[in-house]
Amino acid sequence: MAGIVVDTHAFLWYLSEPQRLSATASQAIDHSLDSGGQLFISAITLIEIVYLVEKGRLPFALLT
Repeated sequence: MAGIVVDTHAFLWYLSEPQRLSATASQAIDHSLDSGGQLFISAITLIEIVYLVEKGRLPFALLT
């Protein structure tokens, strides 16, 4: 079972605005998930998301 590491933008766009991802990125993520793989994010991605929510740039609902 393989996985794919995504950065902050790719993770957020995949969840909320998938049309913003390139076709290559979207296909890579979909292929990984369809084959039983996982999405991996770094700890800094979580910190960035919390920071963006605190600054009002992302909705709080994203954290729930």
